[in-house]
Amino acid sequence: EDEQERFICNTLQPGCANVCYDLFSPVSPLRFWLVQSLALLLPSVVFGTYTLHRSTKLAAAAACRPQVPDLSSAYLVHLLLRMLLEAGLAFLHYFLFGFSVPAHVSCSRVPCSGAVDCYVSRPTEKSLLMLFFWAVSALSFLLSLVDLLCSLPKRTLRTTQWVKGEARAGCEVPAPSPCLLQDPQGYHSQGQVDQEARQEEQVVPEFSVWT
Repeated sequence: EDEQERFICNTLQPGCANVCYDLFSPVSPLRFWLVQSLALLLPSVVFGTYTLHRSTKLAAAAACRPQVPDLSSAYLVHLLLRMLLEAGLAFLHYFLFGFSVPAHVSCSRVPCSGAVDCYVSRPTEKSLLMLFFWAVSALSFLLSLVDLLCSLPKRTLRTTQWVKGEARAGCEVPAPSPCLLQDPQGYHSQGQVDQEARQEEQVVPEFSVWT
């Protein structure tokens, strides 16, 4: 509202200044940048929630055999989604605001009577701020791209190693368990072994007394 009050047009026609300001700035830049920041944080929040849920599920299912969850696929999807959001929001930013803020705007919309000249307050400051946000967006997209290019070979290598391990495991014959060698029928469970051990401890040795 403060920026709209400083948007001066050389006309006294009622409603003309409002229409021209809407043409100049359909969306508030600060609100757009706030929505952009929240939208770019959304993939990271979803990935963090998925990681926490997956780790908790594996910890509960394999308490005796800890496992490291494979989150590389989810991480790649998270990077791709973030890059798509950055590209889409950058295109929308260019469509709404461009790369700079002009000092003069010409408007001929109804209810303006003919062409009306309007003047923007602090156009140089706003143009520099616009370039700063463009630089931040470009840096963020570049970092995401580098992260994606570094993560793809690791994911491919891990998949190849997993396939080779599965093929090797399919060709090998698993060795019999030592417990099965000692007890092929599997009758002696752990509880029975403990019970037999306790019975042996309770046996009192007999001594012969010679008089």
